Amino acid sequence: MDKKLLLAALLCLSVSVPSWAAEVPSAVSPEYLPGQVLVRVEEGLSQPQVEEIAKSVGATVERRVASWGIYLLSFDQATPVSEVVKRLQDQPGVRYAEPNAKLQVNAISGSDSPGTVTAASSVSNVIVAVIDTGVYMPAFSGSIYTNTREIPGDGIDNDGNGYVDDVHGWNFYDWNNDASGGPGDGAHGTMVAGRVLQGAQGAGVSILPLKVGPGPWLDLADIVSAIDYAVSQGARVINMSFGASFPYQVLTEAIQRAAQQGVLLVAAAGNSGSILPSYPAAYPGVVSVAASNAAGQKTWWSNYGGTVDFTAPGENVATTTWGGGTAVVSGTSFSSPFVAGVLARIWAALPNLTPAQVIDKLRSFSKDIYALNNPFFRGLLGLGWVDDGVAKNVSDALPLDGSGTQPPQPDPTQKAKLQAELDKARQEVVRLQGELSVAEQALSAAGQAVKDANAVVKQADEKVNQAWKDLISSWQAWYRSFFGSTPADRAALGRKREEAWDKLFKAMADRREALAKLRTAQAQEIQARTRRNDLAGQLKLAQQRVQDLERRLSQLSVPVRGQVQSTAHRAEIEQLLQKLHAITDFLGQGALPEGLSAREVPDLVVSGSDDRRSSN
Repeated sequence: MDKKLLLAALLCLSVSVPSWAAEVPSAVSPEYLPGQVLVRVEEGLSQPQVEEIAKSVGATVERRVASWGIYLLSFDQATPVSEVVKRLQDQPGVRYAEPNAKLQVNAISGSDSPGTVTAASSVSNVIVAVIDTGVYMPAFSGSIYTNTREIPGDGIDNDGNGYVDDVHGWNFYDWNNDASGGPGDGAHGTMVAGRVLQGAQGAGVSILPLKVGPGPWLDLADIVSAIDYAVSQGARVINMSFGASFPYQVLTEAIQRAAQQGVLLVAAAGNSGSILPSYPAAYPGVVSVAASNAAGQKTWWSNYGGTVDFTAPGENVATTTWGGGTAVVSGTSFSSPFVAGVLARIWAALPNLTPAQVIDKLRSFSKDIYALNNPFFRGLLGLGWVDDGVAKNVSDALPLDGSGTQPPQPDPTQKAKLQAELDKARQEVVRLQGELSVAEQALSAAGQAVKDANAVVKQADEKVNQAWKDLISSWQAWYRSFFGSTPADRAALGRKREEAWDKLFKAMADRREALAKLRTAQAQEIQARTRRNDLAGQLKLAQQRVQDLERRLSQLSVPVRGQVQSTAHRAEIEQLLQKLHAITDFLGQGALPEGLSAREVPDLVVSGSDDRRSSN
């Protein structure tokens, strides 16, 4: 069967399948909201000043989206969004402007049924913000975040943060304190929250519900507000089970600011089954999670690539649904929160870890994803597979009694293994660079061959045209010879006519041969370009692999003050630093201070210099 016909048949089948039976791949084109733009102004500008900027372009300020200078403006929907964006970017005090847009969650698949909900936790010390369609909170009694700075139901913004009675999260879409959603729109977020608690093994976390839309579309402005709010409420982990193909600048900045505050951001890799990036998962600093089946094999619809950090089960997984029952669902929407829950569980047991150390800790528990998958995906499914067994191992190995609060010491074997991987990855980069250089030369030669073949075809076309002209002329002369010419003249003209026919046939045959050579050259050029592009893509992924390994290797070297917590060790370090100061004072005098051997000098310079600078 023709491939295109087969694909069309499959697409027709997918349209007829009920929404609960198969998850629809995420959209890849941005969806702009008419009559709305987001503008980033210089910090320090007052709202009246922003209102003047909006007025100058025929817009009004709807609300402040984020505390660091993001505002949502509205205007006549008949006015092109691009026109308003361009005019705003020319205004003094504006850093950038872009359309407000919709980001898509993954369609829910599976069936609902009555059942027990995830067990509530008695320990809730790591806040996990679920930015989604709402969360059915009664299903997670005891595991929902409570803002103790607010007095429930008094209609007063007790903590002065701009949100009235935000006791259990906030609904940014409807702008009220009910972040539960409904049986339809709240189901996705509820299922996501259930997966968070499954990853955390039901302990050590609390869910902060933040509704940013009814689904399947979520509002970009609301997402940015939710990230800003989550950080202000002390969330240490943020899950984002949505995506788009366009890297919106405002979302980029929101994520960068949250990461700078030490927040771990986790996102679904996407469901288009491709290597193309999906945002926010593809942003630097975001933990991107792909989806596997129960056996650890990547699902056909899960995205993959160099931006993926972990893979987790996301096909036919059971989770809590709206109303308190259970549902069996599929999508990276549900692999992402599972990893978010495991990361939060690690942090609950080891609260002194940095975000990078939490990620590395999870990597040490995760399973080898590449032993379970086709070699084609090597390096494209992240650092490991995180399944229920990994989550249980984390829970068993890291009790919540405070006994594991010290950051782990660097593991020499792990460092050696990472260094070996890094050396191999660098060799791969060098190999691919060499092959890419050869492929570039081959593409250039193939391009020149196409040009030469085109020139030959052009010459053949000219010969065919001339042969046609000669044939027509000879026919006209032969025809006129019947009126007043001798038989001998007619016979001579007849021979010229036949010669003209022969020349035309020869010219046409030469043209067919030239066209065949051109098609061959074009096919070879396409092959050469495909080869070049494929190698360029492989090289990019290999370079990203090197960068990731370099980052992880550097993180194994924990600063001295991060390793040593006891008072006795701190005193020892202070003595070493005093010796280092003495070395600095005696530099150039040829003699070391009394009581300091030359063997101590290199270690002191390496381990103490950073501490001395940081104390200034």
